[in-house]
Amino acid sequence: MPTALPFQTWLSEADGTSVRPLDTIETFFKLLADGGAPINREHWAITVALRLKISQSVKEVTSVLRRTWITLARLHPNLTGRAHVSNSVDLPAQILSVGPFNKDAWLAQTFFQHESIPDSTTLFTSLRPSPTATCHWIPASQELCISSSHWRIDGIGMLMLANSFMSNLAEILRHDRNNPTIQGPLTPSLDSIVGSYLDEGTTPMYLRSTADTLVAEFVRGVPSIGLPTITGSLTAVPGPTGRQAYSFDINTTKTIVSACKKRDLSVSSAVHAALVRATATYPQHQLAKSYAAFFPTDLRPYLSSPYNEGAFAVGMFCSGLPVTVPNVLGLSFDTIAEILNDVYRRDLTRMCADDEGKPQGMLDLMAPYVRRTTKLFNTPPPPELPPFENPDLSSFGKVEQYLQHEYAFSQGGEDKVEVDGFWIGTETLARSLQCHVWTFKDQLTIQGCFNTSFYDREFVCEVLEKMKAELIEGLGAQ
Repeated sequence: MPTALPFQTWLSEADGTSVRPLDTIETFFKLLADGGAPINREHWAITVALRLKISQSVKEVTSVLRRTWITLARLHPNLTGRAHVSNSVDLPAQILSVGPFNKDAWLAQTFFQHESIPDSTTLFTSLRPSPTATCHWIPASQELCISSSHWRIDGIGMLMLANSFMSNLAEILRHDRNNPTIQGPLTPSLDSIVGSYLDEGTTPMYLRSTADTLVAEFVRGVPSIGLPTITGSLTAVPGPTGRQAYSFDINTTKTIVSACKKRDLSVSSAVHAALVRATATYPQHQLAKSYAAFFPTDLRPYLSSPYNEGAFAVGMFCSGLPVTVPNVLGLSFDTIAEILNDVYRRDLTRMCADDEGKPQGMLDLMAPYVRRTTKLFNTPPPPELPPFENPDLSSFGKVEQYLQHEYAFSQGGEDKVEVDGFWIGTETLARSLQCHVWTFKDQLTIQGCFNTSFYDREFVCEVLEKMKAELIEGLGAQ
């Protein structure tokens, strides 16, 4: 049976504070985030940006947005949660606390209107760590941004949260009132939902060996090919994170999607293959012969109700699978895409079998697997190997699965708030280009998030142009 922590689910303290330990995957992301604390930055902090078109009938936009942010905190109380180190030897090292909600303090500490910032991309470079999620309104560009530590929420959860914000914004505009009694559920840890094995001693051998095999899949591709960083930046202190994106027009997007279907490829596999091919065009370390990375996998579809629903948007319900393309230099687009496609389409419900032959899925494997990846990520490469500079890719698919184009608030539907533009990205302190891909309003977008100490914008534009060319040529989508 899985090992029990002193407590795994939420406990209530005398002052009304609810507490639970950070689980295995939350702890992994928290360790990575804390690495940036000495320089007041946060690795993998996640931000979603919505460019809004608000009906002229709405006169007090900022006031309505603030009221919506209050409602969101009530519906998703984990937004307000803070992680801290336990003072007791009898408790887990990291504790998550959600205190009694104070709307005035919440607004004062977490809602910001930026009069002097022109757009969300500029805001993104200026964000600093916050103990809770934050909300930002940029009047000049009419953009609404939500930012959070990644240990609190995954990418798909952030899209679901954006939808919750927009739905509640429309509801407030429709009825011109808040419900002060509304209260959403606290999100439990993934470990407690799936009953994870929380120490190696009690973890069955079939799970341990499968976790070892997954990590070995990544290691066999190390050192990976990578993108060259700014000359002389090896000892540079990480700076702000920038983002650069390219969107294909609607017709080209249709051609790309059609070409992928014809080849039985996912769009994610094709875009990832284009990234690998673009990376291979640059000079590489003499030992770098393969491509190795991890790509995020959404675990929400495998959770039971209600944990796979919008009420639990604020949760860390994702993992990352290794992908390795051996001897990648010189491989064709088709060959790389097929290798990646096999990994992207891996059946996450059948990662291995138990001693009785019963299939075991990624949810069963999560805790022992993440314990190993935590160790891997915290182990620097041997001195004879180059630093990790491998770009990776995170795919969000079709954004409309989670976020609508418009949210009507009048009976006839003529008064509405439209989502006119969208992006989602992560802060990075690493010497790696963090790429994202999604489709919104029938346009495929590829994006690169990069630390400005290691890459400049012109170089990232060049990489995206190469990806674009590799994708179109590789699919025959001219």
